[in-house]
Amino acid sequence: MYNRNAKHSNVLNIKTVLIFITTSFIYLLSGIIILMIDMIAGLGIRRDAIFIMWLFGFVAMIVFGLSYMFVSGFTRNKALMNSTMKYEYIFLNIGVITFFAGFSGIIAADFTLDIAGAGLMLLIIAITLHIFNIAFSAFSGNQNNTKERNFTDSQ
Repeated sequence: MYNRNAKHSNVLNIKTVLIFITTSFIYLLSGIIILMIDMIAGLGIRRDAIFIMWLFGFVAMIVFGLSYMFVSGFTRNKALMNSTMKYEYIFLNIGVITFFAGFSGIIAADFTLDIAGAGLMLLIIAITLHIFNIAFSAFSGNQNNTKERNFTDSQ
């Protein structure tokens, strides 16, 4: 059962998880607005850039937040989660914005592919951090979970 007297450092920072989820919906809404403005005004924004923003900004961001909730809830192990969640959030956001800016065609410069490449590298770093963090947390958790034992004993 959940212990209300548990040390604060051993508790998942739910506020950060909610920030991940809230930000994901901001990306969804932003993509819809950008797409609508582009369709009306004909700005020439590449649609692929908008879809990439939805994929990494909305889908990946919400998956990051929900996976932290699920893994910490199932394993009762917070491991590295609180220490790396902020970095993942920062890298993912800067990566999405940078990739969108470089790939959308808004910036008329010779180095736009370099900007998009830098954004893509930040996305790769954020996703790699998340994979290692979730895997480490999932596989180094408390194997003798009392809540699971109580549930199976009552059956």
